[in-house]
Amino acid sequence: MSQTAPPAGTQAIRRAANILHEIGRAATRGVTIAELARALPIERPTLHRILACLQVEGLVGRDARTKRFFLGRILYSLGQSAAPRFELREICAPALNRIAARSNDAVFLITLDGDDGLVLDARDAQSPARATPLRPGMRRPLGVGAGGLAILMEMSCDRIQTFLSENIRRLREHNVRADRLLPSLQKFRARGYAISRGYGQPGLCGLAIPLRDLAGAPIGALSVTAPTPRMTPQHQAEVLSILQTELATIEPRLLESLA
Repeated sequence: MSQTAPPAGTQAIRRAANILHEIGRAATRGVTIAELARALPIERPTLHRILACLQVEGLVGRDARTKRFFLGRILYSLGQSAAPRFELREICAPALNRIAARSNDAVFLITLDGDDGLVLDARDAQSPARATPLRPGMRRPLGVGAGGLAILMEMSCDRIQTFLSENIRRLREHNVRADRLLPSLQKFRARGYAISRGYGQPGLCGLAIPLRDLAGAPIGALSVTAPTPRMTPQHQAEVLSILQTELATIEPRLLESLA
């Protein structure tokens, strides 16, 4: 374990997280104050205070008869909210393998996370000119890169305008001008796919199609990235065909998981 001192003000958060992890390990058996005190380097008065706060917030529940603590209803709700993201990765993983094998390019699964596109999964390019600019866990503002553009183009006009007005500075940090995005998004939406050339990383070109939920709202995107000289009009057409074929395979299972 690192000996570096945590940033000021984070000790209580770390203690609360450790308590939740310990309660979670107990599963349906639950855990007592005495068991928590033995397992964690936290004094009992502090344990009581943190547990009381976690109970108020619904993160922890306590059985009135056994006095044992369990994970609370709010954590269940949060877990339900997070589940589709992990299901999306599982559903799309075989398709990512096939897209990478057929295109010989880098492939990414992007999901919508607030105002960002979050990389859920990726496959390295197998062509001689490798281009893998992103890794799982990385995020960029929507509007940066093909995946983010494909998600953003599917949003309502009001939502797009709000995003652009609130993210001018963040987009500028990626050399993207918010005032020039709207015409491009309209064009991409009419085509059904987005293309990025140098958005966020010069010398690369990406092509992406959106993933939608039952209501037709965007939840993510499948994206292919290659060096710009490689992404000729012919290769773009090939990549688009591959993505559309895989979307037809993914979509039924994806919609079923969201139902």
